[in-house]
Amino acid sequence: MGFKGLPFRGIRTAECTYLEFENGERELYNLRKDPYQLENIAGSADEALLRPLSAWLNSLNHCTAAGCRTAEEFSPPEAQSCFSQ
Repeated sequence: MGFKGLPFRGIRTAECTYLEFENGERELYNLRKDPYQLENIAGSADEALLRPLSAWLNSLNHCTAAGCRTAEEFSPPEAQSCFSQ
């Protein structure tokens, strides 16, 4: 079981933490402004940010062997600079 007793998957970068729970709930935290991850901003975040994060998480979930290293190294620009737009 994960956080909140629900299975989840997530990504953490220098700027953000993005989580997807099995029930479809999403969480997004701006680590520069909220390092303790107290304010979930996924509900107010632009889909232009959430969509690439979700796609990257999905590619990491379904990769195997060297494909995982490739998926990790070629993250979308949105993932590396979540909140610098």
